[in-house]
Amino acid sequence: MCLVVGLQMLCEERGSFLEIADGIKGLGLTILKGVIKSRNDKIWAHFTVEANRDVMRMEIFVSLVSLLD
Repeated sequence: MCLVVGLQMLCEERGSFLEIADGIKGLGLTILKGVIKSRNDKIWAHFTVEANRDVMRMEIFVSLVSLLD
């Protein structure tokens, strides 16, 4: 059984969207949907991903934050 997780990340530029997508794939997650939106003069990346049940949401978050540091 799989876990479906929604992720939102603030991007400093549109190119970050692809970096985030590559990071998500590198974690072994499947991207079901990816959208980039502008809100209040900020760019947001929204992803819906599918993960193995053994993966915790916090693990995904920490991995993505460290990837973008």
